[in-house]
Amino acid sequence: MRPRTFIAAAIVLSFSWRAAAQMATVEDYIKRVNAVDPKTLSAADCADQVAKANVLNAADLFYAASVSHAVKKDTESNFLLSAGQVRGSADMAVMTPATKADLGATAALYGYIYFYAGGPGDIEVLRSGSSRDAFFHLFDSWAPIYSDSYSPGWKVGERPNEAQYRKAISEIRTGRRSQLSEMAQLYSDSDYYALQNQFDDLQKRTSGRYVEGTPDAKLASDLQQRMAARAKALGFDHEIPDGATKEKETPPSAPGKDERVISKSVDPAVKQCADWAENMARMSLSKIVKVVMTTGSEWGLVWRADIASSDSPPQMSRFICSQYGTMLESGDAQERPPLP
Repeated sequence: MRPRTFIAAAIVLSFSWRAAAQMATVEDYIKRVNAVDPKTLSAADCADQVAKANVLNAADLFYAASVSHAVKKDTESNFLLSAGQVRGSADMAVMTPATKADLGATAALYGYIYFYAGGPGDIEVLRSGSSRDAFFHLFDSWAPIYSDSYSPGWKVGERPNEAQYRKAISEIRTGRRSQLSEMAQLYSDSDYYALQNQFDDLQKRTSGRYVEGTPDAKLASDLQQRMAARAKALGFDHEIPDGATKEKETPPSAPGKDERVISKSVDPAVKQCADWAENMARMSLSKIVKVVMTTGSEWGLVWRADIASSDSPPQMSRFICSQYGTMLESGDAQERPPLP
């Protein structure tokens, strides 16, 4: 059976500071941040990391966030974490790895953000007025430096010019700030925050899996509906879920019988799917060779793309993007139904 990997769209140095060696695996990131020893650190070390934030790449920003967290400077830690997310996302989008040997570093960064460093940090920072204001001041004042000598943590084959890099940083930071601002407003509301805490506790207890008709499924559905309703009351356009929460799989590899091929769509999700696939292809030194877009009653809009590696013969993967998430299928392409 061919592997299917879910992709998305939730933290120290002995302090003569130096940049990290190339992070080849997610485990390298984990080992580095776990090496922090709070007993050897002070508030001055946190201040030192914040002062250098403009020149740090993502790996070093995540490291700096751990330093700040270790000395209980959670406002600064949240800022450095968010800066690392923005810097890393921009670097992965426009700093093409030079060789396949460098590709592992981009994959490690992606995996670390996705599995370990994608959240906002300490939620209490966003709930407290003074710390929230201080956090956004740091985030808005952050001015990441870009030059010919800047290294994202891997050798770069095709470097963007400064305008292209600034554009990537600006777009990603704007999007992240919008997300953080919404989180701050929602979590600052006592009713929403209480519901969120109940839902988080339920998720931990059940590992996020529910059987339709059980008390846990009914409770999860009720909490989601109440959170969405509260968000709407606070001015956020959140869709209110209908019915019990249950596990939903992703669309199949190839279009099903109820799916109809379409040539274009005004849905903004189409551009997002295309951008994700293009970034993935660029990061893996591959190219998109076919795209098919469909719509149907079960899955809604689905965007699929076949991606060919630079090997000879090329290895084929299929990227599947829908409202239920994104997925990358790899393995024997002969076992995969062809796109129409």
